[in-house]
Amino acid sequence: MRCDREESPIAPRLMTRHQLRQWFIVAILFLLVLGISYASEHLMQLHWSHFVGYHTPYSFDVPPAEELDQVSRRLVVVVIDSLRRDFVDSLDSWQDLEQRGATLNMRGTWPSQTVPSWATIVTGTDPEVHGAVTGLHSEPLRVDHIAAAAERAGYPVHFSGNRLWELLIDEYLSEPHYQFVDPLADPGPEPDERAVQAIVSDLEHSEEGLFVVNLTPLRNVSLRQGAERRDERPSPYQRRLHVYDEILAELLGALDLTSDTVLMTASHGTIRRGGHGGSESAVVDIPAVAAGRGVIPGVQVEGSLRDFAPTIAAILGTGVPTHSTGVPLLGLLDISDEHRFAAAEVALLTQTSFYDRKLGALGGGMELPPLSEWSEIEEHSAQLCTTAAELVAQKQAADRGDRVGVLLLTLAAVGLWVGIVYAGGYRAPLMGVLLTAVLGFGLILAMGGRFSLTDFRSTEHLAVWFRGMRSHGILLAASLGMAAGLMTGRRGSYTRPQLFTNALHTLASGMIALMLFAGLYTYWFGYTTTWALPDGALMVVNLSALVFVTAMGQLSILTLALSWLGAVLTVNWWLD
Repeated sequence: MRCDREESPIAPRLMTRHQLRQWFIVAILFLLVLGISYASEHLMQLHWSHFVGYHTPYSFDVPPAEELDQVSRRLVVVVIDSLRRDFVDSLDSWQDLEQRGATLNMRGTWPSQTVPSWATIVTGTDPEVHGAVTGLHSEPLRVDHIAAAAERAGYPVHFSGNRLWELLIDEYLSEPHYQFVDPLADPGPEPDERAVQAIVSDLEHSEEGLFVVNLTPLRNVSLRQGAERRDERPSPYQRRLHVYDEILAELLGALDLTSDTVLMTASHGTIRRGGHGGSESAVVDIPAVAAGRGVIPGVQVEGSLRDFAPTIAAILGTGVPTHSTGVPLLGLLDISDEHRFAAAEVALLTQTSFYDRKLGALGGGMELPPLSEWSEIEEHSAQLCTTAAELVAQKQAADRGDRVGVLLLTLAAVGLWVGIVYAGGYRAPLMGVLLTAVLGFGLILAMGGRFSLTDFRSTEHLAVWFRGMRSHGILLAASLGMAAGLMTGRRGSYTRPQLFTNALHTLASGMIALMLFAGLYTYWFGYTTTWALPDGALMVVNLSALVFVTAMGQLSILTLALSWLGAVLTVNWWLD
């Protein structure tokens, strides 16, 4: 008789207290990485929304300046979007005006996008003051502008063109003629033809006032197909300019330049592949021409886009917009010396009143001394420029006190990194910081140095940029994981918790280094409450760092997987 002994089941292997402690550390580090990623994403969205949704702090009331003597009863202002200076020779009507009037070499604004450029033309000041900093601006201007100044002087303001102007100055316009222009499509020349026909009709029925016509579809052509010059077969950009020549000829035919004045300008240019918004010379070198009553034929004048509003005021005899920081282009006006001096004095008085209010917010003030000579005007203008620079520095220094919380969080990140080093040794954290400095900071600074808002030609281009930054962040996370695996595998004998701990130590240290950079930048250059917009390249450097951190944390599983792969490869191939 054979007695079979029943085998007992194998008892489950329980983790020791040491192993539980190791896995607990892995879990804590994993949650830490996710927390840093979430904080980075929130900070990134906050900074971007503050830039896009920038609200001007200059929307205080400034006493209006006195009105000037009138030069012309009717002034027609033509604003052409995306017109390059080196293409105006393709417009016979433009060349005809230059022969009969003055050539203006103007400098655009930054950001040199369409809506900010329009706002600069009508307000006489830069985007940091008037508040329209991107093409996404969607509210009325909160500062004074030439349409409001014309209304105060009793002049009607007629407008015809892109419907987006409705968002800026609609309540001051007399029966505007808006044209809908899809920013993502080429609507053809019809919107511009209708715009000119409407303004011609207004000219037939009005004997005085300001007439503004905006021609937009050329911008759509440049964005979609670039702005190339071809001799044999004209490009789409050149063909549209030929149509513009016919449209402008119709407008000029309705004017009598012995009694009317016309001012024609681009809002911004475009680069050859299509795009605007940055500071490239093809974008910010603005062609302009003036002709008609009160304009000296044959002169060349240099200025900036913000000089148009005070120049329009000098021609029509209205007050200068109260927030204007530009100067009237008196070199093109055929007026008496007394009139010229009065116009310069009024513009300077307007600037002084504006800076007086600005200084008042900081506990100071400014007054315009009595002026009797041109040298005194020039001296006081130089003083205003110095005061403007000092105000920006003072306000930025004052705002740093409001960002103490950001500085404390930054110091907390340093303390967190010290804690990681204390808990897990210095090798993995140090390697994470060094790899991030080489692979992360190098790429971020390189991309920020060549950054231009022109790269963001549309929301699609913006999305492509964010995806690219995210991909670089994922690559950095993968590199940190592989490096941690190789370092751990060299030991030959390791546990999985040890491997994952080293990988998370490496990843968290790299993320903290990037967050430290972003935090210090925010504290020092912060652009949430300062009175000056951030430099575009500096802004994109900070945003790139935050995108990197966000992607690294969200893809931390990839880091762990690659650390395991690196350790296996090291043990099986290198050590064997």
